[in-house]
Amino acid sequence: MKKLLLATKNFDPAEELHTYTQAFTREISGQLYRIHAYKKDAPLNTGAKPKIDKIRKGKPLQEIANVAREESVDLIVMGRGTGPRWFSRNSLANKVLNKSLCPVMVVPPEVEFSGIKHIVYATNFSDRIGRIPPQVEGLAQRLNARISSVFIRQQGKDIPSSGAPVLEESRRSELNPGNIFFYTLRHKHVQQGLEWFMEQYPTDLLVIASLRKASVKQPRMTGLAQRIVRETKVPLLAVLEG
Repeated sequence: MKKLLLATKNFDPAEELHTYTQAFTREISGQLYRIHAYKKDAPLNTGAKPKIDKIRKGKPLQEIANVAREESVDLIVMGRGTGPRWFSRNSLANKVLNKSLCPVMVVPPEVEFSGIKHIVYATNFSDRIGRIPPQVEGLAQRLNARISSVFIRQQGKDIPSSGAPVLEESRRSELNPGNIFFYTLRHKHVQQGLEWFMEQYPTDLLVIASLRKASVKQPRMTGLAQRIVRETKVPLLAVLEG
C-alpha cells in the first residue's frame, strides 16, 4: 500500500479524519490524495478550506472510482459516520465498500493515530481461513506489527450459559513465528467474541475480507460484517478475498 485516497461526500470532513489519514500515510511512507465528489445538483461550499486535491462534480461513487483508477490507488479511506443512516443500503460508504476494486479503510470518529502495532484479522468472513491476505501481511511487515488471526467458533452446548468466551488454542505461523499468531475463540456470538478479543489484546486495526465477486443475492459483505463496519470502535480495513 503506497497510494491512499481520502474520500468524502462532505466537503469539509472531520479534522481528526484528516489527521489520522495523514499520520497513517507518513507511517507507511505513502502518498495521499484527497477528493470531494458531489452531485451535480448539490451546492459547492466555496467558503470551506479543507486540503482537497481533487473536486469532482458527478455521481460520488463513480467519481471516487475514477480517481482511484486514474491514480492507481492502493487504499481508499473513509470516515465512519455517527448517524443511523450513514451505512444504509444506499449510502456512499456502503456503495464504496461493495464496489471498490481496492481495499477500503473505515476510520471511526475521534480516533487518534498512535501507530499500528497489533492487527486483528477476523477469519469468520473468509473462505480461506488460515491464510493472511497478502496486503495485510505486507503492511504488518512494513510496520513491524503483530497479526492475530482470529476465528470465532460458535458452539452452543459446550459454551457456559454466561456466554463467557474461551480461548481454545493458539499457534504461531511457521513462516513468520515472531509476528503472526492464530487463535480460535469459542463464543456464542461472533461480533461479541471479536470485541472481547480486541479488549483483551488492544487492537490498532481490524481486518475483514469481502467477496471479490458479488451479486444481488450474494453481496460482498454479510449482514454481520456490515454491522461490524457500522459499529467498529477501531479503524477497520476491508480487503477483497482471493
